[in-house]
Amino acid sequence: MSNLPTPEDIAWMTAHIDDSMVLDIIVCCIVCGVASVIVLALRIWSRFYVRMSPIFSDWLVVGSVVFYIAFITVFALSTRYGAGRHVILITDPEDMRMLAILNICNPILYGVATALVKWSILALYIAIFPQRKFQYWVHFVTAVNLLNAVAIVLVSCLQCRPLESLWNPLVPGTCINFSYFSVFNSTFNFALDMVILLTPLPLVRQLNSSKRKKVLLSINFALGGSACIIAAIRVPYARKVGGTVNPSWDMIPGGLLCVVEVAVALLTASLPIYRPILGFLGLSSTANSQSKYGQGNLRNTSNFLGSQCSTRITSGGERSSRRAGISIVDDITLTTHTYKDGEWVRVEDEDDDAAGLVLPRKTSPYATTVSSGKSDRAY
Repeated sequence: MSNLPTPEDIAWMTAHIDDSMVLDIIVCCIVCGVASVIVLALRIWSRFYVRMSPIFSDWLVVGSVVFYIAFITVFALSTRYGAGRHVILITDPEDMRMLAILNICNPILYGVATALVKWSILALYIAIFPQRKFQYWVHFVTAVNLLNAVAIVLVSCLQCRPLESLWNPLVPGTCINFSYFSVFNSTFNFALDMVILLTPLPLVRQLNSSKRKKVLLSINFALGGSACIIAAIRVPYARKVGGTVNPSWDMIPGGLLCVVEVAVALLTASLPIYRPILGFLGLSSTANSQSKYGQGNLRNTSNFLGSQCSTRITSGGERSSRRAGISIVDDITLTTHTYKDGEWVRVEDEDDDAAGLVLPRKTSPYATTVSSGKSDRAY
């Protein structure tokens, strides 16, 4: 139920009657909305650039952007009914009703958008790391994330009985103190963000890769901490989401932080997918090595995070076969390895000497290796 302002509250609002955050709301929503669309477009372009169809985590980001655009649209539209100005300026009961309804929609759309972007990060973890125990843990965190979104939707819709008492102080009813739930949910979201951020770091150290790549990958995941920082800053403002005498003004700072938080989360969720963009711009190590040894012929299949297998072969360079690379020879041996107890173990095959190339199925735990020797042409 809405709280009535005291004479002191009215005096303060009157003294600051010309204050307005309407422009802040509009600019923040436009900038973050455009940025989110660009982030999504670059993510999809990265997939098609390497001739790979979008995977499940990509579609989750698409859904998150859809709900995010709806969220910032509703938030910006609320300025039409008094958001960003002091409540004493809202004299039309219909405007007060519309503002209250939009304030119910905002946390719902925000909750779904954040749940989907968190889910996309967890889905990417599953695509990268095959360890069974790790995947069980990721599925558990995913379930907690989805239950949190359901709680936001239900509490937002059922915070008052009847709902009209939320915007009309003359209607008797029973309401929960939404500010308590907002503080709890903001704190819970921050804790969940930290769990998602720290979850893959132990496995990154175990990857069979160079120290430089491990550091870069850890930094990539750690950039998600920027969204955690915004979530932490938002916690004190959550106290003013409900139970305030000046909701059209007091709720705005927290709302602006929500807008920025989701935009940053969308960016950090897509950073691991942007490696082809670096190659396109000539900034990746692969591109540098290619320019060093010549262009030649190129075959590239989804050599970035989120893919199930990758191959990159070049030819035409003038370098000795003693250097690192793949040498093309007359005889090719295909070997199969499986990931067991934290390391790759070769699987004996009755036909190890058979020539040919077999790509693993998407769900296969096996990896294939083509090895040979007898040529001076290095790929």
